[in-house]
Amino acid sequence: GANFTVSTMRTPASIIDALGDIQWKLPLIVMDGAALYDMKERKYLATRSMKKSMVRELLSFFDEHKLNCFVNIVIDSLLVICYKELKNDAERTIYHDLRRSPYRNFVRADLLSQGEVLYLMLIGEKRQMQDIFAELQEQEYYEELKVCIYDSTNYPGYMYMKIYDRNAARDQMMEVLKERTGLTKAVTFGSIDGKYDVVVKKNDSNRVVKTLEKMYEPYFWSGTAG
Repeated sequence: GANFTVSTMRTPASIIDALGDIQWKLPLIVMDGAALYDMKERKYLATRSMKKSMVRELLSFFDEHKLNCFVNIVIDSLLVICYKELKNDAERTIYHDLRRSPYRNFVRADLLSQGEVLYLMLIGEKRQMQDIFAELQEQEYYEELKVCIYDSTNYPGYMYMKIYDRNAARDQMMEVLKERTGLTKAVTFGSIDGKYDVVVKKNDSNRVVKTLEKMYEPYFWSGTAG
Protein backbone atom coordinates (compact mmCIF):
# COMPACT_ATOMS: atom_id res chain seq x y z
CA GLY A 1 0.00 0.00 0.00
CA ALA A 2 2.99 2.32 0.04
CA ASN A 3 3.05 5.30 -2.33
CA PHE A 4 6.01 3.94 -4.27
CA THR A 5 7.09 4.60 -7.84
CA VAL A 6 10.22 4.78 -10.01
CA SER A 7 11.96 7.62 -11.79
CA THR A 8 14.03 6.37 -14.69
CA MET A 9 15.57 7.06 -18.07
CA ARG A 10 13.77 3.99 -19.41
CA THR A 11 10.63 3.99 -21.52
CA PRO A 12 7.38 2.42 -20.24
CA ALA A 13 7.98 -0.52 -22.59
CA SER A 14 11.37 -1.17 -21.01
CA ILE A 15 9.86 -1.06 -17.51
CA ILE A 16 7.13 -3.48 -18.54
CA ASP A 17 9.79 -5.86 -19.85
CA ALA A 18 11.78 -5.71 -16.60
CA LEU A 19 9.12 -5.12 -13.92
CA GLY A 20 5.88 -6.11 -15.55
CA ASP A 21 4.65 -8.16 -12.57
CA ILE A 22 4.66 -5.21 -10.16
CA GLN A 23 1.34 -3.53 -9.44
CA TRP A 24 2.19 0.18 -9.52
CA LYS A 25 0.07 2.36 -7.26
CA LEU A 26 1.43 5.65 -8.62
CA PRO A 27 2.30 6.83 -12.14
CA LEU A 28 5.94 6.44 -13.21
CA ILE A 29 8.39 9.17 -14.16
CA VAL A 30 9.93 7.91 -17.40
CA MET A 31 12.28 8.98 -20.19
CA ASP A 32 14.41 10.98 -17.76
CA GLY A 33 11.53 13.28 -16.82
CA ALA A 34 10.07 13.73 -20.30
CA ALA A 35 6.85 11.97 -19.31
CA LEU A 36 4.61 10.79 -16.48
CA TYR A 37 3.05 7.43 -17.30
CA ASP A 38 0.12 5.54 -15.77
CA MET A 39 0.91 1.82 -15.91
CA LYS A 40 -2.65 0.79 -15.04
CA GLU A 41 -4.28 2.79 -17.80
CA ARG A 42 -1.29 2.53 -20.20
CA LYS A 43 -1.56 6.28 -20.64
CA TYR A 44 0.76 9.29 -20.66
CA LEU A 45 -0.51 11.77 -18.07
CA ALA A 46 2.00 14.59 -18.64
CA THR A 47 4.83 15.26 -21.08
CA ARG A 48 7.66 17.68 -21.73
CA SER A 49 7.89 17.42 -25.50
CA MET A 50 10.43 18.90 -27.88
CA LYS A 51 9.61 21.76 -30.26
CA LYS A 52 8.94 20.42 -33.75
CA SER A 53 11.12 23.11 -35.30
CA MET A 54 13.98 22.06 -33.02
CA VAL A 55 13.56 18.41 -33.97
CA ARG A 56 13.71 19.35 -37.65
CA GLU A 57 16.95 21.25 -37.04
CA LEU A 58 18.47 18.28 -35.26
CA LEU A 59 17.41 15.78 -37.91
CA SER A 60 18.93 17.99 -40.59
CA PHE A 61 22.14 18.20 -38.53
CA PHE A 62 22.33 14.42 -38.22
CA ASP A 63 21.49 13.92 -41.90
CA GLU A 64 24.50 16.06 -42.80
CA HIS A 65 26.65 13.69 -40.75
CA LYS A 66 24.95 10.61 -42.27
CA LEU A 67 23.64 9.47 -38.90
CA ASN A 68 20.41 7.65 -38.16
CA CYS A 69 18.24 8.91 -35.33
CA PHE A 70 15.43 7.08 -33.50
CA VAL A 71 12.67 9.65 -32.94
CA ASN A 72 10.40 8.69 -30.03
CA ILE A 73 6.92 10.09 -30.62
CA VAL A 74 3.76 9.70 -28.54
CA ILE A 75 0.58 9.52 -30.60
CA ASP A 76 -2.55 9.09 -28.45
CA SER A 77 -0.51 7.37 -25.70
CA LEU A 78 1.09 5.04 -28.26
CA LEU A 79 4.90 5.17 -28.47
CA VAL A 80 6.06 5.24 -32.08
CA ILE A 81 9.77 5.09 -32.89
CA CYS A 82 10.55 6.60 -36.27
CA TYR A 83 13.81 6.07 -38.13
CA LYS A 84 15.25 6.46 -41.63
CA GLU A 85 17.98 3.88 -42.20
CA LEU A 86 19.83 1.59 -39.80
CA LYS A 87 23.51 2.49 -40.10
CA ASN A 88 25.44 0.17 -37.77
CA ASP A 89 25.30 -3.23 -36.07
CA ALA A 90 24.09 -1.80 -32.75
CA GLU A 91 21.13 -0.07 -34.42
CA ARG A 92 20.21 -3.22 -36.32
CA THR A 93 20.37 -5.34 -33.16
CA ILE A 94 18.28 -2.84 -31.18
CA TYR A 95 15.69 -2.76 -33.93
CA HIS A 96 15.42 -6.53 -34.33
CA ASP A 97 15.37 -7.18 -30.56
CA LEU A 98 12.86 -4.50 -29.59
CA ARG A 99 10.44 -4.40 -32.50
CA ARG A 100 8.76 -7.60 -31.26
CA SER A 101 7.44 -5.79 -28.21
CA PRO A 102 3.74 -4.85 -28.41
CA TYR A 103 4.61 -1.62 -26.56
CA ARG A 104 7.11 -0.41 -29.17
CA ASN A 105 6.17 0.50 -32.71
CA PHE A 106 9.05 1.04 -35.13
CA VAL A 107 8.10 2.91 -38.29
CA ARG A 108 10.36 3.86 -41.17
CA ALA A 109 8.56 7.14 -41.80
CA ASP A 110 8.31 10.79 -40.78
CA LEU A 111 5.43 11.17 -38.31
CA LEU A 112 6.50 14.40 -36.58
CA SER A 113 3.23 16.11 -37.36
CA GLN A 114 1.20 13.29 -35.80
CA GLY A 115 2.24 13.55 -32.14
CA GLU A 116 4.63 14.78 -29.47
CA VAL A 117 8.37 14.13 -29.75
CA LEU A 118 9.69 13.17 -26.32
CA TYR A 119 13.31 12.44 -27.22
CA LEU A 120 15.80 11.45 -29.90
CA MET A 121 18.17 8.53 -29.51
CA LEU A 122 21.36 7.78 -31.40
CA ILE A 123 23.96 5.07 -30.96
CA GLY A 124 27.34 4.98 -32.67
CA GLU A 125 31.00 4.24 -32.19
CA LYS A 126 32.44 6.06 -29.20
CA ARG A 127 34.77 8.42 -31.04
CA GLN A 128 32.06 9.31 -33.55
CA MET A 129 29.55 10.15 -30.81
CA GLN A 130 32.10 12.23 -28.92
CA ASP A 131 32.92 14.23 -32.06
CA ILE A 132 29.22 14.76 -32.86
CA PHE A 133 28.51 15.83 -29.29
CA ALA A 134 31.32 18.39 -29.41
CA GLU A 135 29.98 19.81 -32.67
CA LEU A 136 26.41 19.80 -31.35
CA GLN A 137 27.50 21.91 -28.38
CA GLU A 138 28.61 24.62 -30.82
CA GLN A 139 25.14 24.99 -32.37
CA GLU A 140 23.07 28.06 -31.46
CA TYR A 141 20.13 25.97 -30.33
CA TYR A 142 22.13 23.74 -27.97
CA GLU A 143 20.98 25.64 -24.87
CA GLU A 144 17.41 24.63 -25.67
CA LEU A 145 18.32 20.97 -25.25
CA LYS A 146 19.18 18.44 -22.58
CA VAL A 147 21.72 15.99 -23.98
CA CYS A 148 22.83 12.78 -22.26
CA ILE A 149 25.77 10.83 -23.67
CA TYR A 150 27.07 7.63 -22.12
CA ASP A 151 28.82 4.34 -22.88
CA SER A 152 26.74 1.36 -23.91
CA THR A 153 27.08 -1.72 -21.70
CA ASN A 154 25.42 -4.02 -24.26
CA TYR A 155 27.49 -2.85 -27.21
CA PRO A 156 31.17 -2.39 -26.24
CA GLY A 157 32.85 0.48 -28.05
CA TYR A 158 29.53 2.24 -28.70
CA MET A 159 27.94 5.26 -27.02
CA TYR A 160 24.34 6.39 -26.67
CA MET A 161 23.18 9.95 -27.17
CA LYS A 162 19.72 10.93 -25.97
CA ILE A 163 18.31 14.41 -26.59
CA TYR A 164 15.36 15.94 -24.75
CA ASP A 165 13.82 19.37 -24.33
CA ARG A 166 15.72 21.29 -21.66
CA ASN A 167 12.59 21.36 -19.47
CA ALA A 168 12.44 17.57 -19.28
CA ALA A 169 13.68 16.86 -15.75
CA ARG A 170 12.87 14.18 -13.20
CA ASP A 171 12.63 16.60 -10.27
CA GLN A 172 10.19 18.81 -12.16
CA MET A 173 8.05 15.83 -13.14
CA MET A 174 8.12 14.78 -9.48
CA GLU A 175 6.38 18.07 -8.66
CA VAL A 176 3.75 17.30 -11.29
CA LEU A 177 3.24 13.89 -9.68
CA LYS A 178 2.81 15.51 -6.26
CA GLU A 179 0.22 17.92 -7.63
CA ARG A 180 -1.75 15.11 -9.26
CA THR A 181 -1.73 12.90 -6.16
CA GLY A 182 -1.92 15.51 -3.40
CA LEU A 183 1.23 14.11 -1.79
CA THR A 184 3.56 16.72 -0.32
CA LYS A 185 6.73 14.86 0.65
CA ALA A 186 8.99 12.50 -1.26
CA VAL A 187 11.91 10.36 -0.14
CA THR A 188 14.21 9.45 -3.03
CA PHE A 189 16.55 6.49 -3.42
CA GLY A 190 19.33 6.35 -6.00
CA SER A 191 22.94 5.46 -6.66
CA ILE A 192 24.47 8.95 -7.09
CA ASP A 193 26.01 10.55 -4.00
CA GLY A 194 24.48 13.91 -3.09
CA LYS A 195 21.56 13.60 -5.50
CA TYR A 196 19.19 11.38 -3.51
CA ASP A 197 17.93 11.29 0.07
CA VAL A 198 19.18 7.72 0.46
CA VAL A 199 22.12 6.43 -1.58
CA VAL A 200 21.84 2.80 -2.63
CA LYS A 201 25.05 1.24 -3.90
CA LYS A 202 25.26 -1.64 -6.32
CA ASN A 203 24.54 -5.05 -4.77
CA ASP A 204 22.77 -3.38 -1.82
CA SER A 205 19.19 -3.87 -3.02
CA ASN A 206 17.84 -4.49 0.50
CA ARG A 207 18.78 -0.97 1.58
CA VAL A 208 15.55 0.53 0.21
CA VAL A 209 13.32 -1.80 2.21
CA LYS A 210 15.41 -1.56 5.37
CA THR A 211 15.52 2.24 5.25
CA LEU A 212 11.78 2.62 4.71
CA GLU A 213 11.09 0.19 7.52
CA LYS A 214 13.33 2.18 9.86
CA MET A 215 11.87 5.54 8.83
CA TYR A 216 8.25 4.56 9.34
CA GLU A 217 8.56 1.99 12.12
CA PRO A 218 7.19 4.42 14.76
CA TYR A 219 3.85 4.38 12.91
CA PHE A 220 3.40 0.64 13.44
CA TRP A 221 2.11 -0.56 16.84
CA SER A 222 3.39 -3.87 18.16
CA GLY A 223 3.02 -5.40 21.55
CA THR A 224 0.85 -7.65 23.66
CA ALA A 225 -2.50 -6.99 25.23
CA GLY A 226 -2.85 -6.65 28.99
